[in-house]
Amino acid sequence: MIAPQYEEGEQLFTFFVQSQTIIFLFFYNQYVYRQQRHWQVLPITIGSAINIRSLRTYAPA
Repeated sequence: MIAPQYEEGEQLFTFFVQSQTIIFLFFYNQYVYRQQRHWQVLPITIGSAINIRSLRTYAPA
């Protein structure tokens, strides 16, 4: 019983982190687009992908 509950919680946590990141990237891209600095989009996307991977690593095993 414990393992399925944990898997569901882990999936919800992952979905929450990814959705927050997508929302952040959306607004950041809107800001960058207004500033006409398209080259700034790539570094923040890479950084967010690394952050998601780090959070997955530190999730309780």
